[in-house]
Amino acid sequence: MGLVEADPRKRPRSSYARFEAELPDETWQSDFTHWPLADGTDAQTPAWLDDHSRMAPPSRVTGSVTGELVARTFLECCAEHGTPAGRRRGAPPCTIRT
Repeated sequence: MGLVEADPRKRPRSSYARFEAELPDETWQSDFTHWPLADGTDAQTPAWLDDHSRMAPPSRVTGSVTGELVARTFLECCAEHGTPAGRRRGAPPCTIRT
């Protein structure tokens, strides 16, 4: 087995609610996932998701998520996939127009 220990009890109930943007690149949402590895190392993955297509540009695993890392990954995703009309952060959903 790998270093990740599965624990489905960690999934919040709010993750079952689905929302969808009308158009591709209308809004993106961001979040990060915290996951303790089997060797005790903390791994965090900042990620972006298109609220229409559910396309998730590649993200990276890091030891800690900083504002600088979130901004850098957002700009990298924009450079590769274009800039969204807005972005969504956290839950409950709130849209911030860019």
